[in-house]
Amino acid sequence: MIWRERNSRLHGKHPCHKTSTLHSCLSIIHSRLAHLHLDDVISRKNVATAANFGLPCIQVKTDAVFCSWIRPDHEFYKINTDAAVHNGMGGIGGLIRNSMGEVQVMFSLRSGCEEIHLLEMKAILHGIILARTEGYESIWIESDSLVAVNVILEKWECPWKAIPIVEEIRDALRNTQNWKLSHIWREANGAADFLSKPDCCCKGAVLLPSTIPPTLRDILDLDAAGHLYPRV
Repeated sequence: MIWRERNSRLHGKHPCHKTSTLHSCLSIIHSRLAHLHLDDVISRKNVATAANFGLPCIQVKTDAVFCSWIRPDHEFYKINTDAAVHNGMGGIGGLIRNSMGEVQVMFSLRSGCEEIHLLEMKAILHGIILARTEGYESIWIESDSLVAVNVILEKWECPWKAIPIVEEIRDALRNTQNWKLSHIWREANGAADFLSKPDCCCKGAVLLPSTIPPTLRDILDLDAAGHLYPRV
């Protein structure tokens, strides 16, 4: 709608008031959200979204849902990545583990305060490059960003700002012998989340297992043991 209004003004047509453009945007969002089943998974976000846009969202009592970090098959190395923004500073982080859940290498880097889905894609790209540098040809990449995963897999349309980095990711994957990419719930992605924080206690493009802090070690032990994390 904003782009259409820009073109309309550029070609000398009568401009719409900003309030009218805003209402048009909200109307489109409302229309698209109305087709989603917001009560399939009752969460604070879904309930808030339904309330903000006046959509029905019936809250029903559901059983607790749990998730866990899944070990990769023997020949695969698993890359978990995440991104975070805090106090105007961004960060990306991730780690590579083998089929026993043992850390091979990690990374934790500060970044500019960019849009979160761009940071998530940067984290994925860094994880793939790190894996290739280490000589891992069979990789399983996991991210808790559904947007990043579905855009890279060409299930969703790519935002124009993300086109360059998505192309880099796809090029890197084309040069990888065996790979898969999937979404993981954020509750089971705690190790990558720890490393993605801008104020993470360990920083570097290549971090060895010997640098794992105690808090992260606890998370890794729970993951390797198949601990069930309750979904919020």
